[in-house]
Amino acid sequence: MHRISGEPLSVFANKNIFEPLGMRQTHFHDDITRLVPLVAAPYEQRPDGSFALMRTQVALVGAGKAYSTVDDLALWNANFDHNTLGKGSQALIESLLTPGRLSDGKTIAYASGLDVDTYRGLPSVRHSGGSIGISTMLLRFPQQHLSILVLGNVAQLHASAIADKIADVYLGDRLSPPPSHPAQVAPIDPVPPEGAGSASDRAAYQGTYYSAELNSTYRLYIVGEQLLVQAGTHLNGRIRAMQGDHFKLVTSDGMGRAEGHSVQDDQRHVAGFSLTYGRMKDIVFKRVR
Repeated sequence: MHRISGEPLSVFANKNIFEPLGMRQTHFHDDITRLVPLVAAPYEQRPDGSFALMRTQVALVGAGKAYSTVDDLALWNANFDHNTLGKGSQALIESLLTPGRLSDGKTIAYASGLDVDTYRGLPSVRHSGGSIGISTMLLRFPQQHLSILVLGNVAQLHASAIADKIADVYLGDRLSPPPSHPAQVAPIDPVPPEGAGSASDRAAYQGTYYSAELNSTYRLYIVGEQLLVQAGTHLNGRIRAMQGDHFKLVTSDGMGRAEGHSVQDDQRHVAGFSLTYGRMKDIVFKRVR
């Protein structure tokens, strides 16, 4: 964006999106020294039930670091029905809602930063958001003129599931029957204790691991009967479903699942592991202590 427009994303968005829509409380936070009045701090719940602030000093914007409010996002949402940006044509909105097409010609539900799909039989448009200690969801039902916005500042909050539950209440019998295994709304620690492995399994993994590719250190440590994963100063997840040299890393918000595969040394001690999560394949971590 900076290369093409000659302006930082924050400046370009303010001039061409936020200010024209009247979104006066919205900005891309590319200056970490900037004070934001009344900002909601992000939290996570620790294993002992207490809460801790979650902070990041990263100033990268684009996929994240957008600060906004419910009222401002309502203005953003309304623009989908009556566009005033650019040349003021609905063609801009139609382009955002056009599903993507793969190289083999297959059409996918993901459009330009939006999931265009159905929810229980009704056409819907949605996209989640999130960062450290933040979970959000904007869910729209264009035909029913219903929009649902969830903003949460606890890492374990499942904003998407909450939005679905709100849709169930408002749309009622206009929805088709729910799936046999609906998403569960569990704001705090939705990960069940089962599948944490035996005491010896957990002890084998306990230690500190480093990924040169990510330049990141993960610490695996035991609390009670749980094997927890800490990245930096924050709880990142829990190890579950241990079977032989395979396991799953469940993120602290309960929304992410990474497939893990451990590597053993000559003494059959865990010397490292690899993680696969979405488009990230076989990220290698080596034990450093």
